[in-house]
Amino acid sequence: METLKFRKGDMIFEEGDLEDWMYEIREGMVGIYAGYGTPAEKELTALEEGAFLGELGLITGNERSASVAALENTTLLKITRDDLEEYFTKNPDKILRVMKQMAERLRDLTDDYMEACRTISEMDRCDADADEEEQIPGLVERIARFTAIFKKNR
Repeated sequence: METLKFRKGDMIFEEGDLEDWMYEIREGMVGIYAGYGTPAEKELTALEEGAFLGELGLITGNERSASVAALENTTLLKITRDDLEEYFTKNPDKILRVMKQMAERLRDLTDDYMEACRTISEMDRCDADADEEEQIPGLVERIARFTAIFKKNR
């Protein structure tokens, strides 16, 4: 395992990279971005000390799904696939932290998906009948909220 230091603004990895390691944030903060450096750039989230990044790429072997940049001076512990067993043996509590972080991300995505499904279903049920016009203001608010979430995560 290797400790790496990044200065504010440094790229840690880019969307599409294929790497077989993850990081634990030891100090500092990073931003996770879709479309980094393009007109469509969106900050998806920020992670602080104690969080992990790159774990999905390490576990699945897939390309990085987002770019990561240091939001401030940041120290990371680089954990390779070969280091994983030793890391978790020495730090068994970190297994649960990685799982919790991944579960929270999955829960957020599931909540967004279910809200989109409910909104689409309600849109399908709405028609021009006067009785159903009362449903439209709530529907419009939900569509606006979903649109904001979608734009944020895009």
